[in-house]
Amino acid sequence: MVNLIIPTLIVSVLAIMLSLAAIIMVIAQRLSTHKIEWRPLVQQTAEIEAEEDEKFDDEEDSKFLKDALNLQRSGKAKVEDPLDNILSTSNF
Repeated sequence: MVNLIIPTLIVSVLAIMLSLAAIIMVIAQRLSTHKIEWRPLVQQTAEIEAEEDEKFDDEEDSKFLKDALNLQRSGKAKVEDPLDNILSTSNF
């Protein structure tokens, strides 16, 4: 009989603590000023999408692609490895 008293006390104390935590959470939510507002998703009409597509011209696209290609070609210059100079330092 004595062997069951200690686990029973531990479990009852845990149950009381959990119930108090649940009561505190309910009271905190009731006093909260936070509001959840549900709004429907805004869908664009086909006309607006067509207007956005017309903004980009084929000439502008080809110019943009040429500029990107030139930038990529110029970026292929010799790149120095920062670890190459580590042996020449005199801090050792």
